[in-house]
Amino acid sequence: MIEKLRSLAKEYDDIQKKLQDASVISDHKEVARIGKRLKELEPIVDYLKEYDHCESVVRSVGDVEDDPELKVLAEEEAKIACERMGILEEEMRKFLIPLDPNDNRNVILEVRAGAGGEEAALFAAELLRMYLRYAERKGWKTELFD
Repeated sequence: MIEKLRSLAKEYDDIQKKLQDASVISDHKEVARIGKRLKELEPIVDYLKEYDHCESVVRSVGDVEDDPELKVLAEEEAKIACERMGILEEEMRKFLIPLDPNDNRNVILEVRAGAGGEEAALFAAELLRMYLRYAERKGWKTELFD
């Protein structure tokens, strides 16, 4: 898993180098595509840097064998780092799940009042407000049609 993530981090570095090329900068569509991919890969790179830091903390326990006080402190830090590495592995696993091609597509949601008169219309209005608030919290753009 970590090796796959490292290959994604290498892709991130390669894309950043590609973005410095003058021929790429002049193509606005390519810059937008590259920027979108960089934004997708950025959290992976951040998680991987933190994971590497935790690994170095765990490895540094062997460096302080001579001093018992430092060894105790290093072991405590290593324990915390090991716990954090487990959490990071779970978070990074999410990035290996393939994206659904429909994730970035638009959606039309139709809310209608059913049979039941005014109560059904009130329920439909509440339901619409709930969906609008949910979309707002997720940062999605909403537009009402008549």
